[in-house]
Amino acid sequence: RNKSLIMVPMDTEGVHRARKIEKMGSLCSDTAEIFFEDVRVPQSHVIGDRGNGFVYQMIQFQVERLVSALGLLIPLERCLDVTIEYAKERTTFNKKLIENQAIHFKLGELKT
Repeated sequence: RNKSLIMVPMDTEGVHRARKIEKMGSLCSDTAEIFFEDVRVPQSHVIGDRGNGFVYQMIQFQVERLVSALGLLIPLERCLDVTIEYAKERTTFNKKLIENQAIHFKLGELKT
């Protein structure tokens, strides 16, 4: 059977919030274990069309991934710029790292 998304208020009888989970990564929202024991929710709490919960969740995952990727572009570009500057300064085997064709090409590829 298809799944539906249901909004369950945290103060609903039978909803129990357990320990907060310590995590790496996005710390802007809490993650915790939530247990449901004989919880009853009115049909008005169904989000969207019944049976489309999986589809809605997959769409949400795509949006989350896109937002996460966009949030990393500027820090990654800064890392690349610092790496290029380092390659221009660092000397190995009597020449700058940036003069090594493989390194130069890889940094150019990453920059584009």
